[in-house]
Amino acid sequence: MSNKLPFHEWLILLLVVGFMATLLIHSSLSSRAAKVFLEHNTFGKKIPVTVHGAVKKEGRYYLPEGSEVKAVLQKAKLAIDADLSRVDIKKKIQKPIEIFIPQLKEWTIYISGAVQVSGPIQVPLKTRVCDLKKILTFSEDADLQSLKSRRYLKHKEVLLIPCKSTE
Repeated sequence: MSNKLPFHEWLILLLVVGFMATLLIHSSLSSRAAKVFLEHNTFGKKIPVTVHGAVKKEGRYYLPEGSEVKAVLQKAKLAIDADLSRVDIKKKIQKPIEIFIPQLKEWTIYISGAVQVSGPIQVPLKTRVCDLKKILTFSEDADLQSLKSRRYLKHKEVLLIPCKSTE
């Protein structure tokens, strides 16, 4: 018995594999097209909202009429230095709008503990914990070991400067 297939059987096998590959490619393209269609053509009215500025994914988004601005900002993914002080995130979207998210120029951090003046201070973006040694005025019993960290401060972070332990 011969282990080789005749030419016409190879041809049939090739046609079957080609047909299956064509079906696979077609279904893949159809599912992408269906996803795009459903994103832009649902039964409710979709409103285009353009977002740019301090976001990771600038662009145009389509949201159902009556959605809050917060929903589009979640899709656009806010940058860490986004300033939302002038943005009404509860506002309902009724018509096409463009939203610009400004970038913070400074961060506010809150200092307490062994410092001369406690409370909020403004620091430049990308300020590190160790940079506070140059900015703050400390009391005599301040333990500055906690200020050796080189990590970046975060907006609205609260820092407690400890006192030296008395032993």
